[in-house]
Amino acid sequence: GTDVEFISLPEHLNNNIEEYVLQLRDDILKLEKCIKEDLLKLLNRYLKDRLSNLQQQWFVVNKMCTNEIDRLSKLVIDVRSGRTSVSIVEQTLESDQKMQLQHMIHDLKQNIKDLQQKGNFISDLDRLKFQYLNVVDYGIDSVDNERTIERKLVPNYEADCVLCSNDSLNETNPSQLDHLWHGMIEELKYNPNIRLLYADFSYCSFELPYMIKLPSDKYSQQNNKYQLTPKTRSSMELPTNTSPRTKLFSDTNKTLVQPPKPQTSTTMPTEARAFQLKPSKSENSYQASTKLSTDNLLLNATQTSLLS
Repeated sequence: GTDVEFISLPEHLNNNIEEYVLQLRDDILKLEKCIKEDLLKLLNRYLKDRLSNLQQQWFVVNKMCTNEIDRLSKLVIDVRSGRTSVSIVEQTLESDQKMQLQHMIHDLKQNIKDLQQKGNFISDLDRLKFQYLNVVDYGIDSVDNERTIERKLVPNYEADCVLCSNDSLNETNPSQLDHLWHGMIEELKYNPNIRLLYADFSYCSFELPYMIKLPSDKYSQQNNKYQLTPKTRSSMELPTNTSPRTKLFSDTNKTLVQPPKPQTSTTMPTEARAFQLKPSKSENSYQASTKLSTDNLLLNATQTSLLS
């Protein structure tokens, strides 16, 4: 058969290629383990969206690394078979594509590191009896303000004590963070019924200018005022919602029946006068008995005067 010429790569170039390929494979395997095992266990049920984003990012990087390794392998074969010059391989190791891939790997490593730190932070919160909240899950965004944020995080003014902050504020003001959450821990000692919450604003579009504690005093006092002095309906106040069968006012289209007017005449009716002038039987008997008694008295008086 025909002899095939075998061209070997320079030793330094061969070492560079081997080192580069091994580094890519090692990065991919380690990053995969961090995301699918370590972070999944560390974060537990928290920040599922952030973890999902990391998995998608790893998938893209893994595909690019696989393509890069395949491309280098093909170039080495082409050089050894004489179809490609050594200079093409050297250019590939210095190409923009390689630099881009390295930047993507670096960014993925940094994102994993950040999420690992957040996982450790959540574990610390748990040891301090704080519950972690990602405010993105509560629909907080750039259009909110302090009052709407309080309504979303502390609905119905429950017995919650919420510390609002983000990664940047925690990094620049560690002493303030320490002061706030230790003060809240002291509150828990005197009131074991409250819940201590940490609201994380690191991943939402609302830019938290400073650490705040909710519920704020002004809204708490206002709520207490409403609870202590609830609005009561006045006895003179008409109900706003009435049944269709209930009419607050009479129908003005109907003719009202007027009550009879009292008689103002002082003249007594004829029948009444006749009834009043005609004596009753009892009255006749009384008048007759009175007349008889009077006659007897007169008779007795006359007889007495004659005897004397």
